[in-house]
Amino acid sequence: MLSKLSQFRLALLLVCLAYFPVLAQSQDAIAQARGLFREGYELLQQRRLDESIVKFESGLRLDSTSSAAAMAHSYLADIYFNRNDDASASSHFQEVIRLAPQSEQAATARTRMAALMRSPQPMAATKPSSPPQEQGRIGTTQPSVPAQWGHLQPCPVSDSTRIWTNCYGVGAVSEGMYQGEWQDGRPNGKGMISFPKGGFVSGQFREGRRYGVMFVKEKDGSWHSETETSGVSGTPSF
Repeated sequence: MLSKLSQFRLALLLVCLAYFPVLAQSQDAIAQARGLFREGYELLQQRRLDESIVKFESGLRLDSTSSAAAMAHSYLADIYFNRNDDASASSHFQEVIRLAPQSEQAATARTRMAALMRSPQPMAATKPSSPPQEQGRIGTTQPSVPAQWGHLQPCPVSDSTRIWTNCYGVGAVSEGMYQGEWQDGRPNGKGMISFPKGGFVSGQFREGRRYGVMFVKEKDGSWHSETETSGVSGTPSF
């Protein structure tokens, strides 16, 4: 019979043996992400912006929490900011602030977010390539998951959002078309609602309600922020 101390040591050894492959796999993913970030930066220096975006977003799918990920979000935000793609720039600026709130990049992000809110920008660059109601229709697939939601799987193709949980999807809610994280059939997490007549609101949602500070772009191009907990609900229009 093994003593209690020997049993404890054996249990600890088994835990370590099970954990080390996971740790090694995680380290490999981080190393791969760093390589992609470096490639993205080199392409950015060469002004090959579309290729740079692909590299940064691929890296963020492997590493979405480190300081290197914050830098990748910062570079992506700058690209979209200069392209007048306010929705994408705003989303990446928010990630920079969340991941590295005390950094120089976060200070720049706050300044540029304020500039977006002061200076109306055209929305043409933020429009999806096809109407949201055409995405996710039965018999097709959900849109690919953008980098900022890269830790999630796409929501399953369905005629109801009620089965959507822990996934990224595009579906209709009472205010318009919501894209982002879903939990138990409701917007929950980071997301954005596009209004039918133009403009959008982006930020965090909790159990189907806006939560905390939201960034709003009106149809006339003006920006403002607000803090509220109004509810959004509904079923997809596809």
